[in-house]
Amino acid sequence: MKWKPQYFIQLACSITLLGYAFMHFLFRGFNLWKIYPSSFVKLVCRAFDIPVQAIFYKGHPTNAYLAFLIISGSILLLSGIFTLFQHKLPKKFIPLAKVLLALSGLLILLHAFSAFVDSKLHYNVPLEFITRASLPFICIYLLSNAYHSNKNKLVTLWLPLIIGLTFFAHGLYALRFFPIPQSFLMMTTNILKTPRNITFNFLYLVGILDVLLLIGIFIKPVRKAFLYYAIIWGFLTALARLVAYYNPADMSTYILLWFPQFLIRAGHYLLPLALLFYWQQQKKELV
Repeated sequence: MKWKPQYFIQLACSITLLGYAFMHFLFRGFNLWKIYPSSFVKLVCRAFDIPVQAIFYKGHPTNAYLAFLIISGSILLLSGIFTLFQHKLPKKFIPLAKVLLALSGLLILLHAFSAFVDSKLHYNVPLEFITRASLPFICIYLLSNAYHSNKNKLVTLWLPLIIGLTFFAHGLYALRFFPIPQSFLMMTTNILKTPRNITFNFLYLVGILDVLLLIGIFIKPVRKAFLYYAIIWGFLTALARLVAYYNPADMSTYILLWFPQFLIRAGHYLLPLALLFYWQQQKKELV
């Protein structure tokens, strides 16, 4: 089978959605991962005049909340399966696939907003989620007639912008516009085995590249170099969750907490890879 650029987008979306489904289903038996942080839940409860006890009782999720997680997890699971095979879907299933993708995109946006609230409204947090949240809606576009008649805007504007903003958001942490998450420092230190000051300097250098990528990905002479950086660094930062936190003595934490964290970042390297294939395709069409 000849791989087309859109297949990498579908694969990224499918892996991301299955990762989110994994998290939703396993929340019942593994409470270390808070899908929707308590500060966000409290905000929703205040907004809709719902007692917090209806969502969490003595720190544990209620049956109503667990039912929501099971339903939403099922939507994410089905959407992930449909997306993986969407280029082979019979026409009669396409409307259902679009609905599932739209609902999945909204669930990821809900997750992004909950993280935004929990961060005390740091503006870079929603940008961190832009690749994950965009993937379902890009896949809806791939299923539409508009994609087949005009995909130029997707390649020249939307994909570079989505990739650039995702890396830009992470770069702001490394450049200390916001406090660097302890997980960033721990992962880098655990993997590189470097002193704290060298870890800070390394992250600062990477942060400069992340911020420059937002501009460089639109500049033709250098855009391919920045895209290669995005593919490599995007994969390494996703993989870092599996490498840094590997602990044979506590495999349940490793599998239930960190494996989904690796999966939901698939778009960070597969979306740049898709864009690279689009550029190569365009080059062949011009020859």
